[in-house]
Amino acid sequence: IDDWFQMLNRGMRRTVFGNSDSHDVYGIEAGVPRNYVRSSTDQPAAIDKREITEALHKLQSFATFGPFLEVLVDGKGSGSTVAPDAEGKVKLAIRVQSPRWFDVDRLEVYRNGVLIKVISGRPDCPADAKDCLRLPNTQVLNFDATVEDTPGEDAWYVVIAMGLDGKGLAPVYSSTPVARLGMFELVQRLTPLLPPLRSLRTPLSPSITTVRPYAVTNPIFVDNDGDGIIKAKDAMPAW
Repeated sequence: IDDWFQMLNRGMRRTVFGNSDSHDVYGIEAGVPRNYVRSSTDQPAAIDKREITEALHKLQSFATFGPFLEVLVDGKGSGSTVAPDAEGKVKLAIRVQSPRWFDVDRLEVYRNGVLIKVISGRPDCPADAKDCLRLPNTQVLNFDATVEDTPGEDAWYVVIAMGLDGKGLAPVYSSTPVARLGMFELVQRLTPLLPPLRSLRTPLSPSITTVRPYAVTNPIFVDNDGDGIIKAKDAMPAW
């Protein structure tokens, strides 16, 4: 994602995809990440491959490990170029849906590679809240609200939805046990016990790799000065 953000900041428009890297039938199943592509029909037999190819070249898709993530500005989605309103503001209409067997508890909004907005999950979040996500998810519609921002320059926006603390994709998609005990794991377990070594300790490796919900949109571009050109950024964002 960081590399892709750098490409976007330098004017290189590349469509982000979610793709399987599956070597077995257990643990890393094929088809966990999916790509939803904008189409003029929902009838499979009527889908035009050329239309789908063109949509992908235009960044009109999003990649997901579960959440269905929609972001619109003035009714226009990923790959579109929009203008700010008369006050210089951009209003991102964000909608997240998911089945109730996994949780979405974090939304991140990025402008030009910089994280500008975080919406977190809370057990006390009202069902119709605009500033938080209910945890656990109790309905298909997880979030439906507008986030405003004033870019002040040409910009692009990407939104990421994920599940960090709630239910993951198991057991529909299996987690992968990490069965190993090498020197690194041994040092991890000894350093908390030996005071002289505590400064060397690192976070414990997980004993199981859990498949977590995750979705990322392709960018929406903002032509702030109206010259028809989205100027590339020169500086690295301070993430």
